[in-house]
Order: sequence, then C-alpha cells, then structure tokens
Amino acid sequence: MKRIATSFVLLASVVGVSSANALGVPGRDYVANEILVKYRAGRSGTISRIALPGRVVETIPQINVARVRLLPGMTVERAIKAINRSGSFQYAEPNYKYKPFQRNPNDTRLAEQYAIPRVELPLAWARTLGSATVRVAVIDSGINKTHEDLTSIIAPGERDFSDNDNDATDLDGHGTHCAGIAGAATNNGLGVAGAGWGVRILPLKIFPNSFANVSAAAIIYAADQGCKVISMSFGGPFPSQVAEDAVNYAWGKGSLLVAAAGNDAQDGENFPAAYDRVLAVGSTNDQDRKSGFSTHGQWVDVGAPGSSILSTYVGGTAAYEFSDGTSMACPLVAGSAGLLFSFSPTSTNADVRRALETSTDPVVGNNPATGQPWFANGRINVNKALDALRPPIAFEDVPDNVAVFVNGTAEGTAPSGFVDGTTFAPSLGAADGSVFTVGSVNVKGVGQVASVQARIPLLEPASTVIGGNIRITGTTTSLNTTTVLVYLRNHSTNRLDRIGSTVLNGTTQLVALPTDMSPYADSLNNVTVIVRSILPQRIARSPYGASFDEIVLEGAAVN
Repeated sequence: MKRIATSFVLLASVVGVSSANALGVPGRDYVANEILVKYRAGRSGTISRIALPGRVVETIPQINVARVRLLPGMTVERAIKAINRSGSFQYAEPNYKYKPFQRNPNDTRLAEQYAIPRVELPLAWARTLGSATVRVAVIDSGINKTHEDLTSIIAPGERDFSDNDNDATDLDGHGTHCAGIAGAATNNGLGVAGAGWGVRILPLKIFPNSFANVSAAAIIYAADQGCKVISMSFGGPFPSQVAEDAVNYAWGKGSLLVAAAGNDAQDGENFPAAYDRVLAVGSTNDQDRKSGFSTHGQWVDVGAPGSSILSTYVGGTAAYEFSDGTSMACPLVAGSAGLLFSFSPTSTNADVRRALETSTDPVVGNNPATGQPWFANGRINVNKALDALRPPIAFEDVPDNVAVFVNGTAEGTAPSGFVDGTTFAPSLGAADGSVFTVGSVNVKGVGQVASVQARIPLLEPASTVIGGNIRITGTTTSLNTTTVLVYLRNHSTNRLDRIGSTVLNGTTQLVALPTDMSPYADSLNNVTVIVRSILPQRIARSPYGASFDEIVLEGAAVN
C-alpha cells in the first residue's frame, strides 16, 4: 500500500487573505483585516480598547496574545506600525494563513480522476475524511454489492422500491457508477476515490419502474432513515406534486437533496432538479467549461465535473468505466455535501447548500443566447465550501459619540455633562449605571419628544452583517409609558429609515436590524442610530427626562 502523499502550500487564494506582506517578504499571505498582538507581561487587563486599531475577537491567555480585527480602512501595515510606536505591546504581526496539508489517497486509478483535484477535494480531505455516521442515499438503479471499492461503504437498509423488496442489486450499472463517485472506498489501494471518503452509501433502487410514486417513496424512506444527503441522477420535464411533496418532506427532515439537471443541452427545466428545495447540478468538463450535453440555465444551481468520469461499474468485482452526464456531476456534489456534513455535524441542509452555492469557481464563458452564465453559480469547490461553513462571529458595538438629536428643531435639552454644547460620549455599552439623560421638548403636532443620536463604529464590514438588533435600555421620569421610535440614517438616500419601535420602561428592548446593513454605514463604517422617545400630545402634560443606559448594536457577521 502506498503512503499518502502530502504537500505543504501557503494559502494564496482564500477570500480575505492579502497577497502582499506586511514584513515585505514575498510569498507569505495573511488575513487582510487582522493582526496578532502580544501584550507586555501583566498589562493584558489594563490596555484600553482605544489603544488598539480594532477590536479583540480572540485571546490566547497562555501566551498573552490577542487576535485583533482591524477597523475598516486600517491596513495590516499601518496597524503594526501604530502598535510598535505605542510601546504598550511586546510585538505585533500579521495573522498568516496557511493551506492545510493536501491529502492524496493511494487509490490506484486516482490519476485518471481529474474531477478530484479540480474541485479541491485533496485539500478538503486534509481537513475531514468524512464520517461513517453520515449517510448519502443514492436513488438509482441499485449497486454492485460485491465490488471491491463498494462492499465496505454500503450502509444497512438498502431497498428496491421498483420491485418492492430489500435487494438493491444493480443490473444496469448507472447506480453503481453514481455510488462510486459519491463514496467509493478511499485510500484502500484499489481503484478510485469517492468524494465523501468515509461516508456511507445507502443504495435505493427505483429502476426500471421509476414512476413518480416510486421515487417519492424512496425519497421519503431516505429521509426517515436519517440520510443527510439524497442523490438523484434521474428526472424528466414533467413536475409531479407527489414528488415535490416528498422532496419538501425530506427537506423538512433535514436532508439535502441533490439532482442531475439533465443532458439535453437546452435550458428547459427538469424535475426533481427544478424543485425549489433541490440543488440542481449541471455538468462541466476538465477545462471548467459547460459540458456540451449539459442542461443549463439560471434554474441550475451549480456545476460539477460530469464529462469523462471514471467510477465503479457492474460486470465483476473490479469493474470500472468512464461515463458522461449530469448523472455523474450529481453524486460528486452529493458526496462532497456528505463531507461537509462530516466536517460540521451541526450544520443544517440550508447551511450546506448555501456553502456549496456561495463558494464556487467560475465556469468558462456565458450562454451566447442570453449573455448570462451557464448556471446560477459556478463549479463547486469543496475546500472553499468548508470555509464557507464557518459559523458567523458575534459582535457587540457601542457608541463613541452621543448627541441630542437636532432635525430643524431641537428634540431634547442638553444633558448634564455636555462636553462642548454639541456632543457627548458617555459609556452606553452594557447597562452599567452610566446613563445619558436628556430632557424632552414640545414638538408641535407630536407631543413631548426626547431624542438622541448615537454614532456607533461598526467593527465588522457592514456587508457581512447577517442579523442582529439594536439593544436599548432606559427609563423616563414620565408617569406615562413613552413610545420609542428607532431610526437608522440611510447614507444612500440621506434620509432616516424607521426600523422599529418599542417602549422605554427600564427593561432591555430589542429592535431588529435590517437584513442589509450596507446603506446604513458611512465611509468610515459608522452607523448612526436615532432613538426618539415620544409622549403623544393628547396625554403630554409636562416635559420629562429620558435616561438611556445602553444603546448597543449586537448581532452576527460572516467571518
């Protein structure tokens, strides 16, 4: 048995990694918006966050090191120079990023599988070898159960829905070919490697009686068996509500459904691939061009190698054949999805689908008839998809400037402690008793209004924010409950957009952030929040004071 070949390569193609070098040394790549700093002994708890050109997102207390995510616009080079000038730290350096060791298995015909390196499976395999607890259902013509590359990876529970028995023996070859692509035994010194390496394949036979009710029964069975992925290299141009109901059932059970788009070289929809909750797969060749036979169109979600694919076959214990089709591209995606589930067991089917769709490499050329790409996304890249599965980072950002809101007419009176008559910068982070108190004024036609404007530096790029809230805590001296309206300044329209309302009653209130925060960040990535506490004219009897204990932006961003 051959050794597993390895190589060590620095990462130069990961999103967010700079190709320049802060130390002027060519070939060393690093995260473009982070640095690592080492505090001087005994000072890690006393250094103010203001002393840093960003925000500490992780610490390594054993060696007194912090990972700092830089402020927008701050380069690694500038940040390191600033740290070195401050004298507060022992050193600062880029956060260099490396590729993992590449893992090439010893399967004897690996060199004939161009698709493996094309989708960066050797790099992905260095990070996860798949898990036997992850099952990929291959709904097809069955499997060659005596094949040298398949006997060890067949999961219990095989079934023939065509003949209604428990024998999924393949008499055709199509299902065996698909099963080998998804999960042939890998690094066993024989034949080919399967995309999922250590995943298990559940063969479910629907041919030759592959009617809508038969395929639906197989899909439901696969979901009930707990299969994380369901591979479907079959279909036709006619939708079936029964089949779609089965698809939706499986999706609801947590299965990721993957289907071949078709081989008619046209752009018409085929099913089950075209159902919303199915990942439709088109075919590419060894040059990353659309295979001539592949069905295409914006309804096809991703591409994957499907031209001239070597895999297991019927006709003996060591039979292998080359074949073409989106039928081959589909199980490559399915096996890769099994690898992703192995890498991140808590990820949902939506997470894995999103990772596969958002991490693709380009397919060469566009459709000359439409000018659009051949597929909605490019050709899958499994290693990049593993990166895309990383959970979002949580953040909490607080104001660095708070002022009475002025919009033509002052909507509040100056609070105690005003710095220069215009601005005030108290601590409005966690509810710690440090408050910003502003007196209300009468606004004609509205009532008594006490408003503040908080400028909050957003330390994550606005385009990466995927959810969160404005957290507000405060009280008023009014005997009546005051309504609080919350606005964000839209820098695209230069208007205030109302994002929600709540009350100011001494408890913590949450107002959801918009799903797209990009319009609300200025050129320095500051977000302006306006909070208006209003006592309506009909009940307002006298001015009141509004005390804000915290105005915090909290949420999650893609790392």
